[in-house]
Amino acid sequence: GTLDISRLASSPLEELRRRSEARGICDDAGRRLKGAPWGMQLAHANEAHPWPVVRTVGFQRVTADVLTFLLRRRGAPRPAEASASMLAVAIVYVEGRYRPAEVCEQWRCEGDAVEVDVGDVAETAPPASFAQMIVAAGASSAGEFSPEMRLEMTDPSGFVTAVSCGKARLQSGQARPEELGRSVVVYA
Repeated sequence: GTLDISRLASSPLEELRRRSEARGICDDAGRRLKGAPWGMQLAHANEAHPWPVVRTVGFQRVTADVLTFLLRRRGAPRPAEASASMLAVAIVYVEGRYRPAEVCEQWRCEGDAVEVDVGDVAETAPPASFAQMIVAAGASSAGEFSPEMRLEMTDPSGFVTAVSCGKARLQSGQARPEELGRSVVVYA
């Protein structure tokens, strides 16, 4: 196909939002739709090692000015009166198919992500994602493993049970916001 440059949005993030809305991944405000797979590759600096951490994370929202994502919090949360924490990131997102008459797009960006309130993604983040991060952060704070290390899952059924219970607590409104703030960090 051909690309009509006059139809592109002036902001690359707005163009990404429009295309994602057309694909049925987000709504017209750029919020991820329930159950929509909308993942990107994110690399960020790692203070413990000289190489970056690379992971797959989900977009929670994309607007003309910002994209939002969440990660498991590693280490103590910053007090509210402290300046917002920042995370230097590089992001790659690929969408589409390599078939005749179809398009495969690659979106790249880098910069500083700033911590925002967890409530910003409460409606878009899958409860299972929140629950997995809460369970993993709880194991870290209990001293079961270092918050910076990847761990071997020695009790898969125990983890699945804990995540299921956590998901049920989230969906019923029993999880406290401070619990989420200790376990999850949201960046924009």
